[in-house]
Amino acid sequence: MYTERWIRFEEVEFHSTVDKAAFEQEHVIRLSPPDSCFFEVMRFRIRPPRNREKALNIKATMKIAGSKVEIRVEAMAAAQLEKNRGGKNTRRQIPCEDIAIRFPIPEAWIYIFREERHWGVGSVHSKKMRSGKVKNLKDRLLGTVQSSEPNLIECAIGEAKYEHVYRSLVWRIARIPEKHHVAYKAHVLRCRFELSSFDMMPDAFFPRCEVEFTMPLATVSNTVVRSVSVEQHEDSSRVEKFVRYVAKCQYKVEIDYVQCADFEVDTLNPTVNPDELMNTVPAMHQPAFQPAEVEQMHEGYRIELNDSQMDRAQDQDSSSDDDSDKGHKMPIIQIDMKNYGY
Repeated sequence: MYTERWIRFEEVEFHSTVDKAAFEQEHVIRLSPPDSCFFEVMRFRIRPPRNREKALNIKATMKIAGSKVEIRVEAMAAAQLEKNRGGKNTRRQIPCEDIAIRFPIPEAWIYIFREERHWGVGSVHSKKMRSGKVKNLKDRLLGTVQSSEPNLIECAIGEAKYEHVYRSLVWRIARIPEKHHVAYKAHVLRCRFELSSFDMMPDAFFPRCEVEFTMPLATVSNTVVRSVSVEQHEDSSRVEKFVRYVAKCQYKVEIDYVQCADFEVDTLNPTVNPDELMNTVPAMHQPAFQPAEVEQMHEGYRIELNDSQMDRAQDQDSSSDDDSDKGHKMPIIQIDMKNYGY
């Protein structure tokens, strides 16, 4: 790992054990680390170059066609440009690992991603999206075999399921690009479901989805540690010293919400015959009942009491048990069983 680009540190923060005066004078970070403790030595901000390509490109889309909803997420890793000492610029495959893409789900739709199991309720897991031969293709064309039910969640790589901790549909990928695979290959997550007449359409959706991943042998700021020394030690030459570069990336991506007539059609162009295009788009999903209307319907069943009536009711409730027994006698029911053969 080598770079010749100058880096300007901004908003520098140090650990309490760092000698700040030594850093300002010698530009050396000198500290006495605490024992058996993992801590952060330095934190700073930089200004990355313009038009810098992201290591992991994410495109999140939600399409709504009437009562049908499709969630689609595309992930693509880019090839990183690295420069070796004394060499030329070369394309180096630095994979993205431990990827987690969290697509927020409205609260009214959470139950769609849950299923009953033998020991309670769990989340629906994704199925592998594989292209290949279709089983019983001839019988399906003749209509003798019914087609299988479509999967709720499908992904080309990794695993996806709803995680209630994040209130999101989480897509986890171990690594992309995979071993012996090239960069700039798109991986797709697709989730399709249909709303029933009792499902509510949210007034507003979450604007962004969250992305987290790590990159080994890389740093976003191109910072390089030149040397590490250990002083005031009995045998400093036998102390194991090494530097491990890991870039932990976290950012948010805007979600595109599209209302269309068909999921297979791209976003409609409103500049060409907008009236005709809007006629082809089905109406937005409407539930069988509205909560506001139901609340207004039952508004007349409310009984309101003034202060005097409330005080009178409290006095009646505070009466003793003897008084209540005198005022309310237990009814006696007698049943004659002569005509029943007894």
